[in-house]
Amino acid sequence: MMRAKRILIYIMVFSLFGCGYQLIGTGKSKLPTHIKTISIPTFVNKTREPGIEIEITRIIRDTFIRDGRLKIVSSGSADSLLSGELRNYNLRPISFDTNDRVTEYRVLIHNEIIFKDLIADKVILKQSLTADETYKVTTVIASREATEKETRRKAFVELAEMLRSLVFEGF
Repeated sequence: MMRAKRILIYIMVFSLFGCGYQLIGTGKSKLPTHIKTISIPTFVNKTREPGIEIEITRIIRDTFIRDGRLKIVSSGSADSLLSGELRNYNLRPISFDTNDRVTEYRVLIHNEIIFKDLIADKVILKQSLTADETYKVTTVIASREATEKETRRKAFVELAEMLRSLVFEGF
């Protein structure tokens, strides 16, 4: 009985050390070592939703600032450039009540990004990213707009985290 407990404790201890868990910003980067700075200009908005390019760019910049592995600088002094284009913003009803009123929406955002090594003058990453979040409809109009805005922000945060992961870890 005592031997079984000891074996179980060893297994638990070794599995903790080998789990591969890392804190954000501390993992090994797949970036070339000469890239220390990044420029993130305001993304281009090709959607019919005004102003979302400002919000998503701010969230992406904040994500990279929190990560801390690259310093954000102006484009004239950057080692790398992360640019993007918002191609699609959809607000789709996904569920209805018995009176055919929408009870839940899905916010869907599609973005094309390019990450360039400005020193080597080459594209490191070119990819389409899509994020979506859902929310339940409330009966109060002001609350409904606030809920949509918060849901959109969550989708932007999801996109920003995908971007951070792609730039540093390559997945």
